[in-house]
Formats: sequence, C-alpha cells, structure tokens
Amino acid sequence: MTFITHDDYIAYHGTPIPQEDFDRFAARACEAVDAATGGQISLEAAQHGDALPGFPAFTVQQIKLAACAQAEYLYFEGEEAALSGSGDGGDYRIGEAAQVARGASGGSTGASGKPMLCAKALDALSPTGLLYRGVAVC
Repeated sequence: MTFITHDDYIAYHGTPIPQEDFDRFAARACEAVDAATGGQISLEAAQHGDALPGFPAFTVQQIKLAACAQAEYLYFEGEEAALSGSGDGGDYRIGEAAQVARGASGGSTGASGKPMLCAKALDALSPTGLLYRGVAVC
C-alpha cells in the first residue's frame, strides 16, 4: 500500500527521485512507516478501504511527511544499505577493530538493530501517537 504520490514528494522538496524509480522507493518507504506504527495505517486502510482514512488531517500530513522523508532516505542511502542498516552511519572497520554506530531509538529496527526509519520520519510521526507501544486505558 502506497500512500504518497510523486506530487506529494515534489511538495516535500526532497532530493529529486526520478519518476521511473519513485514508485519503488515510495512503496518501500510506506511499508517502513506502516511497520513502525505497528500496522495501524494498513489496519485503518483495511477497515475503510482507502489509504489514509479515519485519521485527522494533521496525522495524514505527518504520515505523508514521514513517508516522503523515508523515500528520500532510501534513495540517498541506497535501498540495501538503508534497509539492512549497513549504510555509512559511522560504521567502520580497521583490521580486527570495528566501530558500529547505533541509530536513534524508536521505530522498528532492522537485523542489525538500527532503526528502519530515518530520524526525519521518526520526528514526523512522533506527535501523532502512532509510535505509542503501550496499552490503551479505557
């Protein structure tokens, strides 16, 4: 499920992603954003039959901002490095010694333990409550 368009990304003013590559990056970015929210976005879509229904306008804006930031991150860092957590990010190896940078806390993590979402995407989702992992009190 992709919930951003190339026009949304152009309005975001990110690093230009060629139109022919955009759909792939947008799909992966939306998957990562949905995973970081515990599937709340796809659950709402399944219940309402639309990509971003049932959310307040501010939340929709922040979800799209997060997806655009993540698409830019995937494009800039390279899909494999960004998704596996093996990108630059301060990692280096000299002989037997290695320094592995740890990513920001929050969001879902890849196999390396690094966040799957970039910092800008996490920042965009933070005020929405979609990253909350606690139990709702009724």
